[in-house]
Amino acid sequence: DTARHSAFYAAHNTIKLKPFDLNDWWQSYEIHVPSLTSHTLRVFSLPGVFSHGHLDEGTELLLATFADVGVTKRVLDWGCGAGGIGAILALAEPLATIDMVDASALAIASTERTIAENNISNCNAFASNVFSEVK
Repeated sequence: DTARHSAFYAAHNTIKLKPFDLNDWWQSYEIHVPSLTSHTLRVFSLPGVFSHGHLDEGTELLLATFADVGVTKRVLDWGCGAGGIGAILALAEPLATIDMVDASALAIASTERTIAENNISNCNAFASNVFSEVK
């Protein structure tokens, strides 16, 4: 009906699409901060997570400024992304508890995989809109 400036289109898809599999989207990279730990951390990330697939220059610069942080209690990594900063701190300070929060479900999934793949036991990752779930 062109008098009302509307149109109707119909299509038929004959191409079979591959089923969605989240595992097809993972990328990883390594972080090593010798001033903090002898461990090399493998970070896992999904699309849409900050610095997906590579360490961004800002985080690299921040990590380079860390020396022996001397944390023995708790740390909150707010806006953790793929979990690189919090996980490096957890490796550097095994007696500390590192809580890592983000509002993004993809970021939390990335952080959880980073923690699991690196066998880190002193980290907690959970969704929080700013401090809504932080106790």
